[in-house]
Amino acid sequence: MLTGIILGGCASNGGHCPATVDNPYPSPAAMQGLPPETLPLGEHFTWAGILIETRHLAKATELDISARPLDTFCRIQGNAPALGRFRVRYPGYVETAHLLPGQPLRVSGRLASVETRADAGERIPLITQANLDLLSLADQVRHRPRIGISIGAGSGWSGGGIGISF
Repeated sequence: MLTGIILGGCASNGGHCPATVDNPYPSPAAMQGLPPETLPLGEHFTWAGILIETRHLAKATELDISARPLDTFCRIQGNAPALGRFRVRYPGYVETAHLLPGQPLRVSGRLASVETRADAGERIPLITQANLDLLSLADQVRHRPRIGISIGAGSGWSGGGIGISF
């Protein structure tokens, strides 16, 4: 079921991340202090963060995520300070064996409510109708160019080449 939830990339807006260009709403931490009547319920959000934990409930699966900012290319800024916490809820059972605490994630979905966490009394935004992108740590760093040189010879031929990859 999770394979239907996972998408391969971030929607583009002229090469920029829609979360940083089109998302005028506050971070999960800032949203905690908004009066209930000003919450943008039903609006679309793209947030990212580091997975804290997963839970299987009787009729749903939940993910708690420590929010981190996205750069203009929709990459998570994992070393940046946390921007609060948010929760993602999927109806039914979702296999979470490959979702490990510490995994960077990007979530796009609708703000359903702001719930109060029973264990801490903290208000936490709840995202539903969500698409989840699993990000690898390798995707979060910029790679330096690699230069390769090769020389080959065979029966009646020889050659060489230089390659540059980014």
